[in-house]
Amino acid sequence: MNLIRTNAPDAHLTNDLRLLQETCNKYDHISFSFPLEEECICCLLYENERLLSALIAFFTDSDTMECYGCTLPGERQKGHFTSLLKKLVNDYPDCDFLFPVYENCRDGIKTLQAMEASFCYTEHFMERSIPVLAKSGLEEENEDRNDLTISFHKNSDDQICYEFFKDKEAVGMCSLDIQEKALIYMDLKYPDHCGGRVLELPAWVYF
Repeated sequence: MNLIRTNAPDAHLTNDLRLLQETCNKYDHISFSFPLEEECICCLLYENERLLSALIAFFTDSDTMECYGCTLPGERQKGHFTSLLKKLVNDYPDCDFLFPVYENCRDGIKTLQAMEASFCYTEHFMERSIPVLAKSGLEEENEDRNDLTISFHKNSDDQICYEFFKDKEAVGMCSLDIQEKALIYMDLKYPDHCGGRVLELPAWVYF
């Protein structure tokens, strides 16, 4: 086994992470993605040339890290993810670690329960396929949504945030994560006005 820790994954490592991400998404029926756009810490476990497990983390404040990880379906419950987490905890012993996980991802929930992590909060986001947007833009043909207007601004993290108005009343807001096949609407409020499907993402904290 070869454990790699890096703050700057190269093209080869990034490609391996995307392949791992796609494999786990298909198996677990989720839309998980590694936050590689962040200033992240990558802990990767390889067997020869095969990436078995990965843990990606970034600081949300001085003593808290948000973590995203997954393991190949056939390599789970073998201690791979635990070895990556131990490495991260040893490097940052004074941090708390947050793990957003899909409620329908049974293996992810079992892992957090085995870690004795505590439930912290629930995030909401909305996913929508790009082909629909490519056809109709941000406006819907549905008359009920044609009168939506949109404004945008940058928040304190320099992310672009969008706010939706209907009849001059704010009805929703979100920030966007543009991926290869989908747009992820993060921090969404009042999502029924915007189209797409709403997903809940509980976050667990490991001390």
